[in-house]
Amino acid sequence: MPARLFGHDVAAECWRRAMRAYGQVEATVVTQMDMDLLVDYCILTEQVTELDELRKASLAQWKRLNDNWAQVEKEVFGKELLQAVIALEHAFTDVVKLDGRVDRKRALLLQWRQSLYLTPRARAGVAPAGKEKEEPLDPMEQLLGNVTEFVNSGKDDKK
Repeated sequence: MPARLFGHDVAAECWRRAMRAYGQVEATVVTQMDMDLLVDYCILTEQVTELDELRKASLAQWKRLNDNWAQVEKEVFGKELLQAVIALEHAFTDVVKLDGRVDRKRALLLQWRQSLYLTPRARAGVAPAGKEKEEPLDPMEQLLGNVTEFVNSGKDDKK
């Protein structure tokens, strides 16, 4: 595992998962030239996990404020009520912003998964090996082919 991933538990687990997946195929899917991309992919995976945790905490805070809103409205007045409204709005805005960030990072992860052949579609898009070239006909085979064509072409004319 690259040194950059030490201290990044989620990224390190992502690295191990990728290495196990690559180890299951005979082909060389990634090379040393791809390692920085793979490390960045693992770090990005960890960042998405962190954003998910932040979103979950923000959503919990919004729910807590929203669930208690009826009580707050009855008991709080003036400036304190305005502060409660602002806190509720900020919690909601945080959830929406985090949703957008997570969506963009997940889209980026999908692009990188495709680049690293970690999706079925990416693996299906691998170019198949080319057909073997046919050996050229020797002069005798060419002559026999020409005779066969001549004979067969005459049969079609009689019909």
